[in-house]
Amino acid sequence: MRLLLVDGANFAHRARAGFDRGPNAFIFNFFRNLRALVEFVKPDSVIYVLEGKPVARNEMHSEYKANRAIAPDDPDHERKTNERNEFFNSYDKCISLLQKAFPVSIMRHPTHECDDVIHNIAVQEAGKSQQDQPNEIVIVSSDTDFIQSLQAHQNIKLYNATKKQWVEAPEYDYVAWKSLRGDGSDNISGIPGVGDKTATKLMTSQTLAQFLQSDPEKARVFERNTNLIKFHEFTKEDWEGLVVHHGTADWLQVKNAFDEYKFASILKEKSWDKFTSTFDKASTK
Repeated sequence: MRLLLVDGANFAHRARAGFDRGPNAFIFNFFRNLRALVEFVKPDSVIYVLEGKPVARNEMHSEYKANRAIAPDDPDHERKTNERNEFFNSYDKCISLLQKAFPVSIMRHPTHECDDVIHNIAVQEAGKSQQDQPNEIVIVSSDTDFIQSLQAHQNIKLYNATKKQWVEAPEYDYVAWKSLRGDGSDNISGIPGVGDKTATKLMTSQTLAQFLQSDPEKARVFERNTNLIKFHEFTKEDWEGLVVHHGTADWLQVKNAFDEYKFASILKEKSWDKFTSTFDKASTK
């Protein structure tokens, strides 16, 4: 069984590339890209994972992802705020239609990030088999943190749809490497003076241990970053808190919505048949 796990927020921002090309451009890109992705991966099942709140990480580090907010004194604050609101309004419409009328599962945990959900599902399902055939798990995201998932199980694959390439896992411990250099996109500062090259050189256990023992502050930053970067392993309570929706196809509802949005190119007979059959094939198991 091949399972496709889609990093929802990451996927949505990729569809945002055409957001300024007219009304409903984002919605068009979203569903066009999703169909193309499902056609490419050819899964037996699709799970689209929505973002949750990083409660534990914010408690550990109050500045976690704080760099993503629009600064109040930004001279472009009003325009950026309006654009963000328009984006989320369009995204909500996509998720609503996806939930109501597509044969796709949608999952979200209210207190854990999308990455944590995807990783835990991937590792759990990778260890299973169907009719003596091991499951194959495909994660789609440009977020390199999922290299952790690659290193966790050989049946997990990672595809970067932005670069259109499969990601290979390095031989070194990715979490340790990233804990040294930090992660600017998540507002996690690294150890001063350590960049990609230095972090790679430190990836032998003896060298790394000596480096961290040389300075308590370096060890403190490394430990904090490890806790922030490493995926949370779900407990029984975490699994029980996962919000799950298993969708079924309602192509008439989708067609009516696309007609309202004036998606003529998708609604042409051959295009429409291809669109619906792609998702139907991915919901056979």
